[in-house]
Amino acid sequence: MLCARPRRFVSLGSVIAVSLALAACKPRDVRPAQTVPLREPDETATTAGVTSTTGAALPFPAEGPLACATLRDVGVSDFVRVDGKLIFYADATAGLTIVDAADPAHPRALSVVPFVGNPLALFVREGLAWVVFADPDSRSGRDGVATVVRAVDIRNPSHPRIVGEQVRAGTARDAKLVGGLLYLLRGGAKDHSVVEAFGVTGTKLEVLDKVDLEGAPAQLAASAAGLAAVTTEDDHARVAWLDLSMERPGSLLVRRTVRVPGGVATWEHGDGQIVDADEGQRVRLVTCATKACTPSESASLQIVDFGFDAPERGPAPLRITEHDGLPTTRFADGVLYVADTPAPGNESTTLHVVLTDERVPRFAAHLPLKGRITALVPHESSLVALGSVGSTDTELKLVVHDVDVRRPTAPRTRSSVVFGSDWTWSIVSDDSRAMSFDPSSELIAVPFTAWRQADKRYVTGAQLVDRQRTGGMPTTSLPMDGWTERAVFLDGYLLTFGPNGVSSIDYASIHQPDFAERPLVIGR
Repeated sequence: MLCARPRRFVSLGSVIAVSLALAACKPRDVRPAQTVPLREPDETATTAGVTSTTGAALPFPAEGPLACATLRDVGVSDFVRVDGKLIFYADATAGLTIVDAADPAHPRALSVVPFVGNPLALFVREGLAWVVFADPDSRSGRDGVATVVRAVDIRNPSHPRIVGEQVRAGTARDAKLVGGLLYLLRGGAKDHSVVEAFGVTGTKLEVLDKVDLEGAPAQLAASAAGLAAVTTEDDHARVAWLDLSMERPGSLLVRRTVRVPGGVATWEHGDGQIVDADEGQRVRLVTCATKACTPSESASLQIVDFGFDAPERGPAPLRITEHDGLPTTRFADGVLYVADTPAPGNESTTLHVVLTDERVPRFAAHLPLKGRITALVPHESSLVALGSVGSTDTELKLVVHDVDVRRPTAPRTRSSVVFGSDWTWSIVSDDSRAMSFDPSSELIAVPFTAWRQADKRYVTGAQLVDRQRTGGMPTTSLPMDGWTERAVFLDGYLLTFGPNGVSSIDYASIHQPDFAERPLVIGR
């Protein structure tokens, strides 16, 4: 089946094309995840590498058939990407570092593609690394700020090669990778936005197409069926559906734009997942009462269905919070999870579970959780919620809840863990991708920064939390030298990444990990 909710209006050509693709699709046609072989620095690349025996760059091979389920794959962005035994890390000061983790106890840097700027997105797919970063010193941008889109050939990871780059004025708002092509949402002329498509043709990075949209850029949602671009104006938001052509990869067509009352959260008013698009071209959007999204406003769920020739606005907006203020939200598998903003003086958050795939969205359950929840992370049958307890005037610690969501109508808390020192914070509160899961156990890793009043020291690192089915417990805090941005589980080791480099920790015994120095324990 191609889509979860098939379109109601399609052209005859599209029907024929999809039918032929599905008829030709077999299990062997599904492209596996690529593992790039490691080469020594002096090894000459073969036809799968970067250079020929004459040193000339080789074109990328033609795309093979994609998975039958979608015909297009949607890439996942993060500043750390694992591809087999290779790890790619985009850092604001060093640039793109390629790490050989074949021996995770002794990771080694194979190469660095330098840049200085705030990384906005990193995708790794089929021998290409897509890096999007904001360059604060570029003379190409307004007020010295520009967004750089760079494609890097990583087929020989010891000798990566910049295929090309494009520079755009200002800071881009969002980037998505669909079917191996990059789509960027950024500000355009006054009160307008631009969506651009980038691709590598042969050995050259090219701009394949672009469209202009009314309103300031907010967020971009991607599915195998197309893109949903959200923009904002004075008293309303706009949702535009962009068709992605199967016959002309990279071409963009704005099929419809729907005006939605109220505003949406942007970088100025808080971060979070406020838009979701599925393969049936149904767009779910979390809105505020006004463009300002102030703490005195409520939040609502609105649905626009572009699967019809004339898009339907769907049912009336559903208020998703009991109290005013921007909630923490997360879409997953047709469900919207909402961590309501606690009432003043209350240290308990209500987790609302909203079913969005039904004709009229509805609340399925409500679950109280200790603390002020700032991140929601779906993982298999769980929803992991991270928040804080206490206050900056006394003690501020972190709390992690493991919620069983196999039955959306009856979620239950499997375990809750509190850890930290006198003041503790985690980057997961701002970026849920920073929470990592061990595929072979119930361990998760939470990067943290803490202040210890006893010795007047900041401690940074990663906290291991065991989400065992009965109770849960903090295990050991793993202090690092400097800021920890990500922690990745790999073959029995925890690899941490930050501006000071990469560290490897053997956590086989979670209470006595293998350290060169005595760990600075903050949990108690």
